[in-house]
Amino acid sequence: MPAIMRDKGISLEAIAWFQLALAPYVFSFLWAPLVDRYGKTYFRWISISTLLYGVFILPLIFLGFNDMLLMTVLVALAVISMTTQDIAVDAFAIRSLTDSEKSIGNGIQSGGAYLGFIIGGGILLIGYNAIGWTNSILILCMLTVIPLFYTLKYNSHSTKDNTASRIHLKDIFSYFKVKEFLKWILILLVIKTPSEIVLQFMRPLLIDKGFTLEEVGFLFGFITMSFATAGGFLAGLLLKKSSNRIKLLTAISGTIISIICAIVLSESTALPYAACVTICAVVGLVVGWRTMVVFYVAMTKVRAGKEATDYSFQSFLGSVLFMTMLPIGGILADQHGYTLLFGSMLVFSFIIFVMVMLWAKRI
Repeated sequence: MPAIMRDKGISLEAIAWFQLALAPYVFSFLWAPLVDRYGKTYFRWISISTLLYGVFILPLIFLGFNDMLLMTVLVALAVISMTTQDIAVDAFAIRSLTDSEKSIGNGIQSGGAYLGFIIGGGILLIGYNAIGWTNSILILCMLTVIPLFYTLKYNSHSTKDNTASRIHLKDIFSYFKVKEFLKWILILLVIKTPSEIVLQFMRPLLIDKGFTLEEVGFLFGFITMSFATAGGFLAGLLLKKSSNRIKLLTAISGTIISIICAIVLSESTALPYAACVTICAVVGLVVGWRTMVVFYVAMTKVRAGKEATDYSFQSFLGSVLFMTMLPIGGILADQHGYTLLFGSMLVFSFIIFVMVMLWAKRI
């Protein structure tokens, strides 16, 4: 949608504000205790939330970009549904994966997430002008509900234990009382922001560089997201036996490289097409790699019986700065250009690198 909006001449600031429809993902920790506490299985939560996503997204076929307020509300409700699904999936993964499986399991999770982006932000965007808005939304809804076949069939395989029934809202904030988590919390608050800011502004940047929607669909939706998928899988395999310190250092080092590539793209006036493809690939690979690393460390920093609550609270901590920076980044890019925005993220990344070097041994 950001690429389509930019193609229609909508400002970067307006696009950034629209993307605040993602805000429920940040605050999903508020209802995570409900997922931990109620219901006998995690798959039942997944089935209901998946169905609700389709219910909220389907009406978009009747709306245009002149109805931005209603569109934003419906997307936000769909995001609430998807974050509920996310909470249940993560809790189920934490409980079902052994310690030796968590690295590869998180590679599959992060890779799978970006596989969805390939479909929604790549294939559908490439074919958007041919199939139109209505068919794009219908295809998106149909693909989204496919997992219902599995979650309904294997519902009994996701049974919770009895400890989850004692979870309360106050258990969220007691997370700060665990001393061994404090250094990780400080890194978690900042490590996601630089690479995510670059990722979110890549689509409008490509539009502003003169690429068509089909070309953006290929460059960002297919190339960037394919490499993000590969990055998640590769990190899960290659870092399987590495320490948390090594995992985090590779993630932030890759972030620095990807931001430099994004600055080259924003500053160039006649960059060869092959170079644009390479830059999009590097940005994607790094984001997928970083996602797997953060997923893995977060999965090891949960308390028994509070898996959904603790993991979703970490998602909030990891996203709160990014979501705050998103509209600010839109204003900055609109008024001063992409290079200043990306440059500020580069300086921020070096600060994070120092934090990781100093503290990662204690994580």
